Amino acid sequence: MRDIKFRGMTSKGWLYGDLIHNRGKVYIAPIGEIYHESVPEDFEVDENSISQFTGLCDKNNKEIYEGDKLKYSFELFKEFVQGSVIFNRGSFYFLGYPLCTFQTNQYEIIGNIYDNKDSLVKEEKERKDTHSYANAKSWHDIFIADAEECSKQLKDKDRNGKDRQKESIR
Repeated sequence: MRDIKFRGMTSKGWLYGDLIHNRGKVYIAPIGEIYHESVPEDFEVDENSISQFTGLCDKNNKEIYEGDKLKYSFELFKEFVQGSVIFNRGSFYFLGYPLCTFQTNQYEIIGNIYDNKDSLVKEEKERKDTHSYANAKSWHDIFIADAEECSKQLKDKDRNGKDRQKESIR
C-alpha cells in the first residue's frame, strides 16, 4: 500500500499527515501522534501551502512532495537541471515529464516553492548565468544527450567484450 500523506504550513512550521477539510478550513492531522492539549487551530494550515507526497525519496532519502524544488544530476556530463514538482492530470511532473521517468537517486531536494522564495530566485539566476548548457534548446536536449552517451558507452563495452571473446577463441 502506498503512503498517501500531505504537508501544510502552519504559523509554527510544516505539519505532515492526513488532509482534512472542515467548515471551510483546512487541517493536517499528524499520523500516529496524539496531542492531548492541542486545539484544532494548532493543525490549521495555509490552504496555498498544501502539497502531496509523491511516494518517492531523493538521494538523501528525504520524501519528495509536490512543490519541492529539485536538482537532477547528469553524472556523465557533471551537469544538473533544476525545477519544481507539480501535480497535473493525475501524476507528479518534473520539468514537464513524469517524475518517475528519472532515476530517483539523481534527485536532490534543494528547497520548495513555499520557503525561501528570494534565495531560490537568486539561485535560478546564478544557474542560468553559469550553466554550460545555456545554449541547449531545453533541458530535454541534455537528457537525450546523456541517454545517448550512456547507450554509446554500453555498446562500446559490449563490442569490446565480444572482441575479446573472439580473440580468446582463436
